[in-house]
Order: sequence, then structure tokens, then C-alpha cells
Amino acid sequence: MERTTFSLLFYIRRDKLNKRGEAPVFMRLTINGERADASIKRFIEPHAWNSDKGKANEKCRGGKDLNLYLNAISANILQIQRDLELDKKEVSAQIILNRYLGKEQSDRHTLM
Repeated sequence: MERTTFSLLFYIRRDKLNKRGEAPVFMRLTINGERADASIKRFIEPHAWNSDKGKANEKCRGGKDLNLYLNAISANILQIQRDLELDKKEVSAQIILNRYLGKEQSDRHTLM
């Protein structure tokens, strides 16, 4: 079995602040050097973000809730990766991200 490297990172874009001065939170999934980025549709004040940990400071407003949400995303991504490996399907960053976002190609067809 081929060895794979897996990394999930959360970061903010300080250059894309909204009208309230909050930065969007993004996730980066890296598998064997292939990267896939996506927004998680959440915002945080830049001073409330801990770049070293990739999480929000829990003492700031909304930090604890955001960290719980990031943990749930991590668990979902890891479950998707594990399911793909157990089914012996191809595992790539884009495939996992598409499945997480619900953009996966389905085998279902409808009749009109």
C-alpha cells in the first residue's frame, strides 16, 4: 500500500476583510503535495486568530464556537479520507474536498 501524507490547515485571509473588519477563515487540505483550498464561510477578527495553532483564541468573542466548528470539519474530513481508503478508491485532496462540499459526482439518474 502506498504511503500518503495528509495535512489539514485552517488559516485566515487578512487581505480580504469584510465591512466589519473580519477576515474569512479558509481550510487547506494537502495530500501527497496536492493542495485544495476552500472557504468555510465563517469570519473572525484578525487579532482573535492564533496562526501558530490554526485556531481562534477562545477568550475572544465567538472563538470557542468557531473552534468547535473547526473540530467538526476536521472530523468530517478525516472520516471521508478513511472511507475512501477502506473502499480502496483514489484519495486526493480535490476528491476529499469535493465530497465534503457535496460536489461529488453521483451515479444516480432520474427519469423525466
